[in-house]
Amino acid sequence: MNDTGKIMVSVFCIAYNHKPFIRKCLESLINQNVNFKYEILVNDDASTDGTTKIIEEYQNEYPELVRAVLHEENLYSKGVSAMNDILMPMAKGEYIAVCEGDDFWISSEKLQIQTDFLENNPEFTICGHNAYYADERGNKKGLFSNITADREISTEEVIEKWIFPTASIMFRREAAINSDFPDVKDKPCADYPLAVNMALNGKAYFFAEPMSVYRVNAKSVTGKNNENPEKKNKANQRFINMLNIYDEYTNKQFSFSFDVMRDSLNFENLMLNREIKKAKKLYPDNWKKRRKHYLKQKIKDSFPFIAKVKNKMIKN
Repeated sequence: MNDTGKIMVSVFCIAYNHKPFIRKCLESLINQNVNFKYEILVNDDASTDGTTKIIEEYQNEYPELVRAVLHEENLYSKGVSAMNDILMPMAKGEYIAVCEGDDFWISSEKLQIQTDFLENNPEFTICGHNAYYADERGNKKGLFSNITADREISTEEVIEKWIFPTASIMFRREAAINSDFPDVKDKPCADYPLAVNMALNGKAYFFAEPMSVYRVNAKSVTGKNNENPEKKNKANQRFINMLNIYDEYTNKQFSFSFDVMRDSLNFENLMLNREIKKAKKLYPDNWKKRRKHYLKQKIKDSFPFIAKVKNKMIKN
C-alpha cells in the first residue's frame, strides 16, 4: 500500500443485528489489495444480538483501518440516514464505497478496479458491478443483473431499473455533498436515490464481473416487507411518492423513465391487493409480461432457495 497519508476511499458499512454475517462482511472489506489508503466506517444502529461486540473487536484489531460508529438507540426508526446524516460528514475519502453488514465482497481487487476507473474517467460520478444473489448462508443462487459486458449506463436505465446492487456502488463524495438532489425523509431505501442522484450529476458505469454477494436476508427490512403484503404495499407507495418528487425535481425531463418504475410498482400493488381485473385493464398491452415478471419476483422473494427451479415452471 502506498502510504501517502491521504485516504482515497471511505467504505460505509451499515449494520443492524447482523451477528451471523458481520464477520464475513468485515473480512471482505479488510482484505482488499490496493495501492492507496482507505478507511472502513462501520455504523451499528443499536444492535441487540451481539453485532456491536464483533465490530468493536475488529476496530481493536485494525485501529488504523476500521472506525466503529456505535449508537445506543436505533436512529433508522427516527428517520436518520446512516449514510447521509452520520457517515458522510465523517468520511475522509474522495470516493465512497458501500456494503451493508449482511452482504460481502468476493473480489480482493474490487476497490482498486473501481477507484482506478473513477480516477481515469472524471466525467463519471458512479460505478457499480454485478453481484450474486445468495441465501442466508452465503450460497450463491444467481446473478443480480443480466448485463454481460462492461459499459456505460444511461440515466434512463438507472431510473427505470434497480441497476446497482448496494454492495457494488462506488461514487464521488464531492458530487454527493454538492448536489441539491431532494433528500426525501420517508424514502424506502438509500441506494436507488443515490444512483439516480449520481446519474443526474454525471455518468454511470457498470462492470459485468460479479464482485459482491447480495444476501437474501429474511430478517432485513426488505425481507420483512416481502413477507408481508401490507408492508410491501406501503413500501411501494412510499417508493412511488419518492419518484414523484424526483420527477418534479427534474422538471419532468425523465417522466417516461419514472413512469416505467411507477407502473411496475403500481402493478405489483394491484397484484398484492388481488385486483387482477384492474391490473389487466390498466396494463392490457403487456399484461402477460408484467404478470410473469411479478410472479418471478414473488417466487424469488418468498422462496429464494428454490427460485431457480420455480422460475422454469412459470408459464405465460
